[in-house]
Amino acid sequence: MSNECEISLGGNSHQHPKQRDVAHRIQQVHKEIFEKIVIMHGRPRVKDVGPQNPEKVKAAEKKAELFGELCRRVLEARQQRLFTVENLNMSSKLLQMNPEMYTVWNYRREYLESIIDKGGDEAVAAVKEELVVTERALFKNPKSYATFHHRRWVVSSGFCSLEHELDLVEKLLDADDRNFHGWGYRRCISKHMGLPVSRELEYSRKKIEQNFSNYSAWHHRSTLLPLQGKEQDEIEKSVGNLSSKAVHDIPLDTLEEEFQFVRQACYTDPLDQSGWFYHRWLLGCLGQHVRECTASQEEEKKTRVLNMLCEELTMCGEIHELEPRAKWPVLTAIQIEKAILHTSKEEEIEHHGIGKDVSWLVDVDPMRRNFYTDVAEMKADPWSIHA
Repeated sequence: MSNECEISLGGNSHQHPKQRDVAHRIQQVHKEIFEKIVIMHGRPRVKDVGPQNPEKVKAAEKKAELFGELCRRVLEARQQRLFTVENLNMSSKLLQMNPEMYTVWNYRREYLESIIDKGGDEAVAAVKEELVVTERALFKNPKSYATFHHRRWVVSSGFCSLEHELDLVEKLLDADDRNFHGWGYRRCISKHMGLPVSRELEYSRKKIEQNFSNYSAWHHRSTLLPLQGKEQDEIEKSVGNLSSKAVHDIPLDTLEEEFQFVRQACYTDPLDQSGWFYHRWLLGCLGQHVRECTASQEEEKKTRVLNMLCEELTMCGEIHELEPRAKWPVLTAIQIEKAILHTSKEEEIEHHGIGKDVSWLVDVDPMRRNFYTDVAEMKADPWSIHA
């Protein structure tokens, strides 16, 4: 018998038909969900379209029956606040089958709170065991909201190795480098460990170079750049709470380096939008410098910003020539041209043969017609990070 069926059902052969029907419906719902998710992040999931194996069907029915019985027992235990070894083992087994059961995680949390509050060796052992339970759940479902939420709470107790946590999240991101749950957890752990911003920037660069189409790695980078040069206490206050105004602290030298870096992604695959999204964020950071130097009449700095914009406009023109089908260089060029006009107040700038008309964008992407119209009419702030 498989490990999933080790727990006795306690005479469940006489289970009420309604209970069996509920378990069957739960099984069907899970099956439908998994069948709909055929591809996740470019990783194909094989869909079984052939005749069903009677043995597999029987095993699935037995698993569904076990799941229903475990649910009943654990929920009853939680209601009665019975924290026996047997009940906790059943909750662990249940979470391996379905890690998204918040109520069951809360049941375990209610049991752990009093132990952690007391501290000592018992707390260390309890936390170690709980991390094993969550780790099993994560390998079952690496994108489980409930599991990551519970693990963060366990780690916050302080009775565990943060180096182990960092190693775990690196394994998760090696398995799926675009798992945004893993990236968020890495930010949480790096904050607790007080890791240098430079180390995390290097890690994000490594992951991006492995896969340019990695939104999470680009986003991770965008959360780090405004923190460069800050003291640790400032970083702890800023993490997860960065306003758009904070990005003006990013030096122009750093922005030039980042533009150089993201160009590699734009040239490598002009049709992929992840690098272009980061490029747009960098343009927004540049806009903060424009506002600052306009207010203080720093013409030299303003000229430098305009030169940087022209370099990016030239890049868009070159990429458009290399890949005429790509909409992102065209859209970016239009936004840059609007930003230059907004900044320099000049009536004419070099268009590089693109950006004069949004009709081409509307033709290739009619669903965003109104957005492109707004961009052309400059209804949106040309320096907006989210424009």
